[in-house]
Amino acid sequence: MKFKLSYMGIVAIVAVVIGVIGFFLKWVDFGMTAETGIQIFMQNGGPYTMYAVAILVSLIGSLIFALVFFHGKETAGIKFLFVVLGAIVLAVALLMFFDLERDAGTGIFLEMAAGVLLFITAIYFALRPAKA
Repeated sequence: MKFKLSYMGIVAIVAVVIGVIGFFLKWVDFGMTAETGIQIFMQNGGPYTMYAVAILVSLIGSLIFALVFFHGKETAGIKFLFVVLGAIVLAVALLMFFDLERDAGTGIFLEMAAGVLLFITAIYFALRPAKA
């Protein structure tokens, strides 16, 4: 099985790791109390639960697609879905940030950074010509 590392693939893996680390840091900081991404994920219908689910699922999917690119088995559909997942992480993190503004914690900023890195690497992989 052919396994080829590239710099952009490593950046994609690092972006997913940054996103997962950001998932365990404070997303909402209410002064004396704070909620992490995992606490928001475990809520039963809280205001940001769907955002947390979208970010976590998109990060896991992006990791899987980055590993597919390492093996050289990418198709046009996988490239498209990788771009969509990167856009979802970035859009959801930005939506939460603009909704929270002053109460945003460090986790949201890490999710935004992960979203930007994932979106850039996904665009790179999508525009890269297929290898024969």
